[in-house]
Amino acid sequence: KVLPSLTALTALYLSSSQIGTEGMQALSKVLPVLPALQVLYLGYNNIGAQGVHALSKALPSLTGLRMLELNNNEIGDEGMIALSNALPSLTALIQLHLQFNNISEEGLQTLSKVLPTLTNLGELHLTGKEIDDQAAMLVYMSLDKEGRRNVT
Repeated sequence: KVLPSLTALTALYLSSSQIGTEGMQALSKVLPVLPALQVLYLGYNNIGAQGVHALSKALPSLTGLRMLELNNNEIGDEGMIALSNALPSLTALIQLHLQFNNISEEGLQTLSKVLPTLTNLGELHLTGKEIDDQAAMLVYMSLDKEGRRNVT
């Protein structure tokens, strides 16, 4: 109830808040009324693919978002595909954190197709045991075309 009244809010830190899928779905309904939001930390909340799907519907309204952190949320390939559909609208995005989310080659293939549209992206964090060399190379090559290689 408080968030909608904070229209000048520029940063929202909700990491490790145990919001889960349902909480993410509720938060996603509020995010569009936060036009000044530039930083969004949502790591360690177990939001899963369904939660990222809800978030992906809200992201296009956050055109000034510069940093999105979704580490350790078990989003998997399904969540990565949903997120990839929304990423091109985040033209101001500088940092994207997706570590430890069980994203395999399928999800990273989808991500690698949209990375060239994120021309301001300077940092991409993908650390996680599920990312093999071939999948990492896909991402690396999509960034290499743009001359950007700060990938971890």
